[in-house]
Amino acid sequence: MLGLSSGIGGLFGLTTLAKGFSALRKGIKPGSIQGSALQLGGALVVDQQGSIRYHHQSKEAGDDPPVEEMLMVAGE
Repeated sequence: MLGLSSGIGGLFGLTTLAKGFSALRKGIKPGSIQGSALQLGGALVVDQQGSIRYHHQSKEAGDDPPVEEMLMVAGE
């Protein structure tokens, strides 16, 4: 419904591996898998009227949107 990507292609790549190793070095460990292991993430900011004000579709695992950008759109 939101157009988020799913598939094995976004789970493997140099950037994804580098981010994974970086997280492990910081002590962040993966938990148990819930839902589809192939589903990539994303982020939405929705206003009180239900309009989508911000949409980020992850292109690969670990592709997180800038928090500052989302907060700016949300008015924080």
